Order: sequence, then C-alpha cells, then structure tokens
Amino acid sequence: MQGQLQAALALLGVIPPPGLNELYTWYDGVDGAQAPEFLFGEQQFLSLDEALQEYQHIQNYYSSSLVNMAQCFPFAGFQGSIGVVYGDTTPIEGLHHPVLEIYHGISIAFENLDRMVETVNEWFRMGGYDTEPVDEILRLTIRQCLNPQLPAKASLL
Repeated sequence: MQGQLQAALALLGVIPPPGLNELYTWYDGVDGAQAPEFLFGEQQFLSLDEALQEYQHIQNYYSSSLVNMAQCFPFAGFQGSIGVVYGDTTPIEGLHHPVLEIYHGISIAFENLDRMVETVNEWFRMGGYDTEPVDEILRLTIRQCLNPQLPAKASLL
C-alpha cells in the first residue's frame, strides 16, 4: 500500500506530511457499509481509491487564498465532510501539517495527524461516544486540551 500511496502522491505533486504513510501502511480505509463505527470521530477512513476521488472533488469545488488546495490530501470523510491533511511546508495559523475539515468551508480540526489520533483515542477512552447523542462538550474539551495550539475560534480559511 505504501508504494501505491507514494506513487499517487508523486503524480499529484502532494508532499506527504508526517504520519500519512504510516496511516495507509496500517490499513487501506474502511468499508463504510461494514464499519461498526467511525474511526476518526465523525468520519470514516477513506481507502486510497476513495481518497483520490475526493482529492479531485476538492480541486474542482474548493478554493482558498490561505490554503494551497493542491496540498490537501483527503484521508477521511462522511456525508460531504472531508478530513484532509495539509502537505504544504508553509504553516497555517502557525501549524505545520494540520488536519483540516472541509465542509461548507475550510477549518482547522487538529494540529496534525498524531494529535488527531491521540484526540480520537481519548474521545473513545473517556466515553465520548457512549451516549446518544454524542457528548459534544466532552469532545470539544478533549480536543482543545490535546490540541492547545488550535486557534481559539474555529476559523474558516
């Protein structure tokens, strides 16, 4: 899988940020119909084929003066919300390789892939998904605690 990912990223001109190779070495996405729950909070891990389709969608429909959209590689999504990792070496809001959420705009979701994984693990560990509806206050508190460099307000870029 890592060879396929490297070839796809090279073809697109995307600089792979830290952690992306490891993520796809671990597994090539989840089957949405078979997954018992979401892997990344409210989003499912996209297969490489799905990620490449979403990449083209992003390039066709989104633009930003602050974000180099060509360096946004999608790895997660659900019902129109897309999680991307930013490959450009230029920081966004002081963050290197943040995880962005694209859904009716672009916002910073996590400081980077490692912080995202730590945050999602803590959400599950603390029971953030044990209730219906999901405990949004607990999720927000954990996200802010584990991603202290996020802008105080969820900014749309």
